[in-house]
Amino acid sequence: MTLDEAREILGKTISTLGEHFDHVQILTSWADQTDTQTLYKGCGNWYARQGMAHDFINRDIAQENAIQIADKITPAPPPDDGDEWKAPV
Repeated sequence: MTLDEAREILGKTISTLGEHFDHVQILTSWADQTDTQTLYKGCGNWYARQGMAHDFINRDIAQENAIQIADKITPAPPPDDGDEWKAPV
């Protein structure tokens, strides 16, 4: 895909989404034969779009931190020792 093709696709998409939403920000990337290309496009209030981008990153960081903490504090389930539950008490 060329940069012009990507711009055209994003332009149409932003236009469509902008009819329904106040603020839209799209971040894209793709690999070509030599490099990774990026294209960012949005509509609506620039400050709101910046806030959405920061919120997206911060939520992802918080979620990853919560997963890591839960992994450390949650004890592993006891091993299943087969038929021990059948033994008389």
